[in-house]
Amino acid sequence: MGNLRKAILAGALACGIGAVGTVGTIAASGAAPFGFTSNNNVQVTADAWFTPSVKTTSSHGYDLTAGKNVQQSYVRIQEGNYDSGRVNSTAASSKTDSNVYHAYHSKMNAPFSTAYTSYGWYYFN
Repeated sequence: MGNLRKAILAGALACGIGAVGTVGTIAASGAAPFGFTSNNNVQVTADAWFTPSVKTTSSHGYDLTAGKNVQQSYVRIQEGNYDSGRVNSTAASSKTDSNVYHAYHSKMNAPFSTAYTSYGWYYFN
């Protein structure tokens, strides 16, 4: 994730603003082509990203199906009575797209509840 995107996310989180279904326009330049991160601090966050032009392999992990190109990702946060449902990234339109797409969601932490985060992938046909 680029420094500018990190700074924007950090600023948004500090202000208590959550982004939903954002897409990055930063080309994959040495960054991992697939991933998922979450944290459970003051804000509970979940972020799943992918690069459509990279065909998945068994070594990528993240419950990816080998030999496919990811078209869209989703994240979900559950905590107490709260359930975000699936929050989707923007869908990529082409398997040759080298941009990094993110499904991102955050919420204020409920300190007396346990937060659960999950993620998943949708593939091109």
